[in-house]
Amino acid sequence: MEASYHDKATGTKKTVVAGGGNGDGKPKRLKNTYASEVSARQAAESEHKRVSRSKATASISLALGRPNITPERPITLTGFKTEIDCHKWLVKEAEHRMDGNGGLSSRLKLETA
Repeated sequence: MEASYHDKATGTKKTVVAGGGNGDGKPKRLKNTYASEVSARQAAESEHKRVSRSKATASISLALGRPNITPERPITLTGFKTEIDCHKWLVKEAEHRMDGNGGLSSRLKLETA
């Protein structure tokens, strides 16, 4: 990720790069121009982490509700295909519901960590 900032000392626009490119050797450029090098670097690193984390996603409904599962919690999946089990997963969204019969259910949206 590439982010621009305004260097007050020189009065010029400069850039910082965080993470890798987008596959063609060129980093993705963020639209905003930031006030400082620190804020530009933080924005570039944050966007790089977000994009890297979103490479694979999954949705799962649990047979028994688990209200202790919350967003940003790491999850391990087992018993699926090797391609799924081998990833480290992070909860992106967790939805918990009580049905009319008093049963708790949980639906999770996951992304690779």
